[in-house]
Amino acid sequence: MRRPRLHHSDATTSSPIADDRQDAEVVVDARRDPSEFSTLFDRYWDSVFGYCFLRVGNWHEAEDVASQVFLSALANLSHFESQGTSDTFRAWLFGIARNHIGTSFRNKAKHAAAPIDAAAAVFDQRSMPEEIFIAAEEHQLLLDMLSQLSADQRELLQLRLAGLSAAEIGRVLGKSQEAVRKAQSRTVIGLRAELAKQQISRDGQRHV
Repeated sequence: MRRPRLHHSDATTSSPIADDRQDAEVVVDARRDPSEFSTLFDRYWDSVFGYCFLRVGNWHEAEDVASQVFLSALANLSHFESQGTSDTFRAWLFGIARNHIGTSFRNKAKHAAAPIDAAAAVFDQRSMPEEIFIAAEEHQLLLDMLSQLSADQRELLQLRLAGLSAAEIGRVLGKSQEAVRKAQSRTVIGLRAELAKQQISRDGQRHV
């Protein structure tokens, strides 16, 4: 995955050094020295890009939007305040991403959202929620069902696929943590039930 650079340099780049600082600490340092923001960029580029890709459905447009998200975050770093488990830098960053996507595509008649199974090519599967793991042969069936979900349900799953916690998703969507958990549970249970029903139907057809 190509990562746009915030700053161009003729120097040869090397592998990033592990940084054990908490996000809030890096934010404080980045306010004094903007070059420190690169640590946050490296931590969250993949997940922000992946979320943008799932929302807009186009690789290059997703890169452009994700780049704008980080530039906006850097420009507005003074406005970030960490006050609890939901008010994390990641939640704040995804709130910016959600706003940018809404602004960039508000005038489009239909958002070309990428299929959920495309997440396998964007996210590290180890970070994907357990509930979304479906055998490869069931992917198309799952896609058919996901297309029937409401926009709110799809967005909740997209944020969960990006690795956000229920508390962080609640912060981004303006909902309580409990409401997010209940909505996620209902959505996953509904998908599983529909998948089981479709599977029974398919098995019956094979034996006719």
